[in-house]
Amino acid sequence: MNINSILLKLISIVKYLQKLTFYRSAFFYFQQKIFIKNFHFYLFIILGLILGGCRESEKLFNTQVEITRMDFVNFNEKNEPITVDIEISYHECPGNQFEVIRGDAEFAKCIINTGKKIGDKFLVDIQWKWNPMGYYRWFIVKLDSCERKVDPLDEVSFDLVEECEDYKVYGNVVGFTCRRIPSGNLIKVCPWFRRN
Repeated sequence: MNINSILLKLISIVKYLQKLTFYRSAFFYFQQKIFIKNFHFYLFIILGLILGGCRESEKLFNTQVEITRMDFVNFNEKNEPITVDIEISYHECPGNQFEVIRGDAEFAKCIINTGKKIGDKFLVDIQWKWNPMGYYRWFIVKLDSCERKVDPLDEVSFDLVEECEDYKVYGNVVGFTCRRIPSGNLIKVCPWFRRN
């Protein structure tokens, strides 16, 4: 190899390294530009991941309800009730809010021992917690002195919680409209109905 070919090789290597450095710096420049341009997007994603896991913790509320219906549904061979359905009215809440709950044999026996009947008022404990379906739920876990086990497979218990108001046309009441997702004054007075 002669000196000229070595010099030419060195010059081509230097030019190659210069190009490589230029491309590398250009790449980082554009990468920074893209990051800065999308900074709000990345910030939103990070905050969403952080706050997505933040929910209010489980709470226990208590209030007074009125029994509007009580049915002993199933009985064992000794004619003792093994399930009971109780319809309650949240008379302290605005509107006409009610719920039907089912309880097991222990719960039914305890309800009988309290001596309460239709029209009587009970103190209830309401557990309010996050549901994996993506919203908050409430469960009555205690009526008076009777503990209620909540069965996750219970398809009989249900609630009818809604806020209704007059529906007006040209200033005249022609009907009513109801919202099934509680909000406003109902949530202020009875916060366990909040779903989000």
